Amino acid sequence: MKRILSFLVCALLILSSSLAFADPLYSDDWQRRADAGDVLAIAIIGAAYNFGEGVRQDYHKANEYYLKAINHPEWNTIPANVRGEVYYNLGVSYDQGQGVRQDYHKAVEYWRKAADLGYAGAMYNLGVAYDEGTGVRQDYRNAKEYYRKAADLGYAQAMYNLGVCYERGQGVRQDYRKAVEYYRKAADLGVAQAMFNLGVMYYKGQGVRQDYRKAVEYWRKAADLGVAQAMFNLGVCYERGQGVRQDKRKAKEYYGMACDHGEQKGCDEYRDLNEKGY
Repeated sequence: MKRILSFLVCALLILSSSLAFADPLYSDDWQRRADAGDVLAIAIIGAAYNFGEGVRQDYHKANEYYLKAINHPEWNTIPANVRGEVYYNLGVSYDQGQGVRQDYHKAVEYWRKAADLGYAGAMYNLGVAYDEGTGVRQDYRNAKEYYRKAADLGYAQAMYNLGVCYERGQGVRQDYRKAVEYYRKAADLGVAQAMFNLGVMYYKGQGVRQDYRKAVEYWRKAADLGVAQAMFNLGVCYERGQGVRQDKRKAKEYYGMACDHGEQKGCDEYRDLNEKGY
């Protein structure tokens, strides 16, 4: 199941002045407190095993501590962001089969709890679950709603996925302008695929006025971040002189880059231009 796994370890770190931000999560003091039944310490030790912070990574132990924490009678006394983190990480464990038997339904169950506590990553993952029909019945409207909630909390990948929803008309009425709006927000936050998609929108004139120069600008940004299709499209632009001065040697260069990044069409076009003497 393809998703962004954003772990906010600092949510646990900042809760105690006795634990410096740069220090590993695990410490003998936290372990002693966990052994004595301190619910916050139990959650922190779970995170330490989850991420291998100060202790050897062990997903099975991480999940044991997480489950012990959420079943603790004082669970609801610790901050919501920590509880959300624990539910989220348990969801990831079940989704990925890390230390537990893979169970998409369980993953959704824990992400739903985390989302109810305002955890943006869980909202995004629920959106993906509804989008793909993994652990729940496929429902594009529900996917869109969870993406929107996560996007409203600043989650960049959710903004990108909302753009896809509007571009394809999945769960919403097709709206290229809205798609461009969300792609732009995601691109501004560094999402490479959003940069690529913005280039496509400018190239085709969907939701924006057609502008080959803008298309090239966004594809260049996406290519710099390793998007092979953007490299290929830049090759096309240089070969045709769209948005840039025609330059078949440059086109060949970008086709070669695309080929090196696994884009077969880039290999084919590179070979063709090479045979023509460029």
